[in-house]
Amino acid sequence: LQCQRCLKPFSYSLEGKFLLSPVKTEEELAKIPDFYEPLEISENTVDFQELIENELILSLPIVPRHKSNE
Repeated sequence: LQCQRCLKPFSYSLEGKFLLSPVKTEEELAKIPDFYEPLEISENTVDFQELIENELILSLPIVPRHKSNE
């Protein structure tokens, strides 16, 4: 990433945890526990590459910066 404070590159480790539960109907959605994130399946396939890519993007900081030494 590029630091938005000094504009120099730096390494950033991505960490993320998510629990998904596939659902097709509103009834299934109502039955899953709150700690699961619903994965709505409209067809019989799931694009896992897109799913993981989206989760990684969401794990990135909004404003990338080096850690402050203050």
